Amino acid sequence: MVKVLPPGASVNLNLGADPFDRLLKTIQVASQVQGAFNQAQLQRDRREAIKEESYQTMMLNSMKLVDNSDIDSVSKGEEFLKQTRDRFVSENPELSDRADAFYTTILSTAIEPIKKTHSDFNQSKNEIMTGIDKMNNMILGVDGSGNYVFDGTEQEFKDEFTKASKLINRYNSKAAEFNSVMPDANMDLAENTLGLKSVLEKLPSDLIGLFDESEKMLYSKLLKGEITEASFNAAIQAHYNQTTGRALNQTMPLLGNEMKSLYLDSYMPIHNIYNQIEKNEIPLWSELTGPQRESAKTYVDDSGDDYIYVINDTKYDTKTKTLDLLDAQKQNIIREIDKKDVRYKELNAGATGQPDSYVSQLESDGKWAWEKTDKTLGGDFTFGEDIIVPGGEEKIIKKGTDAQPTLTDKQLAQAKKEFKKFQVTFKKQIDDLRKDIEDKKNKATKLTSFNKESLVKRKNEMNIEIQNLENQLRQAEDILKNTDMNTWLNTISK
Repeated sequence: MVKVLPPGASVNLNLGADPFDRLLKTIQVASQVQGAFNQAQLQRDRREAIKEESYQTMMLNSMKLVDNSDIDSVSKGEEFLKQTRDRFVSENPELSDRADAFYTTILSTAIEPIKKTHSDFNQSKNEIMTGIDKMNNMILGVDGSGNYVFDGTEQEFKDEFTKASKLINRYNSKAAEFNSVMPDANMDLAENTLGLKSVLEKLPSDLIGLFDESEKMLYSKLLKGEITEASFNAAIQAHYNQTTGRALNQTMPLLGNEMKSLYLDSYMPIHNIYNQIEKNEIPLWSELTGPQRESAKTYVDDSGDDYIYVINDTKYDTKTKTLDLLDAQKQNIIREIDKKDVRYKELNAGATGQPDSYVSQLESDGKWAWEKTDKTLGGDFTFGEDIIVPGGEEKIIKKGTDAQPTLTDKQLAQAKKEFKKFQVTFKKQIDDLRKDIEDKKNKATKLTSFNKESLVKRKNEMNIEIQNLENQLRQAEDILKNTDMNTWLNTISK
């Protein structure tokens, strides 16, 4: 629609105004509009800041109510933080990112570290109390000789000792942290840990031979917290590598060769000839032919009143005295081998964890010859398939028959000597049994333990051992009482 002005009217279109003035006015209007917008934005930011500050203050104040020593209180505090965050975000979705960021920060700095300390404390407490129980169960007490009695092998005890020592070291590294969060609960654990530590520090000196000097030093440093568990592991392994290598490659082979020589070259020849003499398998000189006599080195010289044994061209004595001499030689060799084998087993346990004897490399059944000798009614005295009555006119009685030998005076004298030896042997066995029973009763009386159940178990086991020995004693006494010379002769001839 067009408006028509009357004649003579004028219109001001501002076309004559200064262009710069027009620009300034335009900018002025735009600035007024922007200022109003900025003012509104500032007001919104202020409101959001107030809300955020209020949210953060509420979260921080809630943490002041949390008892860090009580894990339930910590869990409730964590739940309150989550609920506060969720409620704030639902009311202020535009602030969710900042609300989540603060919630995550307060969790990672004020909640999670406390929860981890509680978890570490409970784990340490359970491990230490379990370690104390295991040590109590493994150390049954002290016997009458003052030696510790273990439930298990010494190596098994040493393994538990190492585990317990490491537990002490781990606790010491966290004790300050535990004390800052839960001082009351940590006080009880600290007392138990100190008690276990005191026992562990004392044991290496008491257990002679179980720990070497290097081990004692390393365990002492570990228990005192002077080295870390990682440093201890590296040092003890280096020590074991050195000692194990020397044991496996030098000491053990040397001991093995010494035992092998003693056993095969010294003991077994005497053992074999001893058995041959007992079974009357050594030929009489009078029975040998000319060629046989020329090569004979071991025989019975029956030319005089007494039978004299010659072994490897060495003249001994009568049968009884010869057996006594040979037995003395055997016992000397056994002592030497036993001494070396004890050391061998100690080294083997340290190197491989298994205290195996060297005999397994010599005998398939893993027993020394003196450990598997079958005892008969006459101790080690046995006859072969045939009984050869020595002296004068030879008389052979087949084993299993009821025939009785007709003995000459000389034969009767020899039989009396053998019967006397039987009696002496059995009396010694009876005396040994009585001594064993008395020793075990004394040990059972003096036995003590850190653990009542383990003590009862060990005493019951010892009572069973004593009962078995007492049964053996009664049987031996009955045999000795009811066996005269005729009974003995009848027994060994069947």
